[in-house]
Amino acid sequence: MITYVDTSTLLKVVVAEEGSDRATRIWEAADALTAVALIMVEARAALAAAQRGGRLTSAGAALCDAARHQGLHIANPLVG
Repeated sequence: MITYVDTSTLLKVVVAEEGSDRATRIWEAADALTAVALIMVEARAALAAAQRGGRLTSAGAALCDAARHQGLHIANPLVG
């Protein structure tokens, strides 16, 4: 099954929050994942905003490690 993933689903897989369990089950059940190319820009912006707003603590390397664990390869959006 090909599963479309939007930015909110991606963020729930990477950052533990309400709905993360469901997002992870969907992610893991998919045979293939698809998303618009803009997802990485949106995710980076959302993570950086959450960091600036104090909603994420010690996100930096740990966040990118979590993304890599989920099969994503992204640059750390919190290091400027």
